[in-house]
Amino acid sequence: AVQSHRIAPPRHPALSSHLSAHNKPTMLQPPPSRMAVIGKRALIMGSAISLIALASVTVHPSALLPEGMNTTLLANVPSLSCQELQQAVAQFSLDDVADRVSLFQTHQFGQIVAGNVIPNTPSNELYDLYRKLLRWGVAGYSRYDGSLFAYGFYHGTIWYLLGMSNEVVDWKKIQYEQCTYATYEFVATCAHGMGHAGFIRAQRQRQPFDVCGHVRGIHSDDLEAAWGICASAPSPWLQRMCSNGYYHAVFEQMDHVENKIHWMYPCNTMLLPFQEMCFGWLFIHMPLSMLPGLPFQGVVSRRKAFEQAGNVSKGDIQSVCFSEPMETEWNQRACIWGLSAVAFGGYWKGQSSLGAYFNMFRPDLVKSETPLIGWCSTFLDHVPSKPSEPMSQSDERRWLACISGSTNLAMSHAWRTHRIPLAERSLLCEQLLA
Repeated sequence: AVQSHRIAPPRHPALSSHLSAHNKPTMLQPPPSRMAVIGKRALIMGSAISLIALASVTVHPSALLPEGMNTTLLANVPSLSCQELQQAVAQFSLDDVADRVSLFQTHQFGQIVAGNVIPNTPSNELYDLYRKLLRWGVAGYSRYDGSLFAYGFYHGTIWYLLGMSNEVVDWKKIQYEQCTYATYEFVATCAHGMGHAGFIRAQRQRQPFDVCGHVRGIHSDDLEAAWGICASAPSPWLQRMCSNGYYHAVFEQMDHVENKIHWMYPCNTMLLPFQEMCFGWLFIHMPLSMLPGLPFQGVVSRRKAFEQAGNVSKGDIQSVCFSEPMETEWNQRACIWGLSAVAFGGYWKGQSSLGAYFNMFRPDLVKSETPLIGWCSTFLDHVPSKPSEPMSQSDERRWLACISGSTNLAMSHAWRTHRIPLAERSLLCEQLLA
């Protein structure tokens, strides 16, 4: 958290080991020629501006617009079609338009910037443009108060750039130009967008795709080829961050009924890596499927399959990780991690946006003083009667998968976006230390 506020944060060891040699600059760190510029800016601004990376997005654009401009177009940005939004981007500054787009236009805005603005931007200005989009995406533009939907500002940009390219991913370009903030939040949102990009490439094989395009109807046959972008990442850690966006796309746009596959597929197989991330996005879409108007494919039928699995209908939602066909025990533990990462959020005070749906299955945990212990104990074959009692190897691994998954949201970058106070997050640890 402290590092994320620094102007030039230290290198991440996972990045350093795979992208650097002989003390070369690491991924997501500005190139040497930029270091002097950043250092100069730091001296000018002074150490008091330690939050400049986030604060810079809160500056509102001037309300004064050049005479003769179509101010009606700008005033109606939230209701504009994609074609009209392109006109607005062409006529006004990015700041003017970005401060007015609706939450559901941020991804479209990013695609328009990627397709119409970036190709016409001088190369010496691209570095700053990418950083601006990243800041908007992570911190939320001024009007969004840190909404997660603001991630679209950069997700839409990066997935369009990579998705419309047929070239092998240039990780040096990503390192020095497109993703130059070396902090978890920025790396995560950049890699997330990259994870989506493979499905644009797959869809382009069947039909044209442009800045107003949407990925529709992912085929199960697309999965392995679309994974290629994430597979090219030069470290397992970056591959995992990329898988976050990859699996997000899978469970938004792949209908298991149309594809004639199991509702957990591919999470319950060893076809692709990072099955815990796969299960996380699978379960996230259960409550999202109940929201009206979301253009997701197959999520309602997948939620119904979940509710009919195991003993879920009787309140035992954890049984879903053992009642459904799994290729290995690793898949079972990945299921425990993913379900815990999503469902447990509602069983403590810090985060309940996704938990409301799952709370109805386990109302006892909502009122519990030790919900983390209660939740994770249900995954064990044998619950120890006292802390000193040893666990079986199988139970120990399930326990650790549950603890890791349950604390994932609170301890990741999302706690800042959701404004979860440290005191609330520490309640999780207190349960384990009692």
